[in-house]
Amino acid sequence: MSSTCFPLGQMKGLTYSQLLKYSNAVSVFKRVEAYNTNVSSLHLSGDTTQSYYEFVNSDEKSQYTLGLFLLVQNDLNYANYVPVQKI
Repeated sequence: MSSTCFPLGQMKGLTYSQLLKYSNAVSVFKRVEAYNTNVSSLHLSGDTTQSYYEFVNSDEKSQYTLGLFLLVQNDLNYANYVPVQKI
């Protein structure tokens, strides 16, 4: 696989299954963060009818955490990233 949804950084020689697992984790992280960013914006504008994302199960939460870890380790844009906080 020549392109991924995250920079590989120092992660070379991954198997296809590892790359798939890591790509899926980053996708979960980005999806949840996009949702929470939207909710945060709505809350700041006074609309509190929407709730922040709630994980379906512990596996999804683990995927989110792994996705964040991978981005922080391999993408300079996420070096000091703080996930969207509930306000």
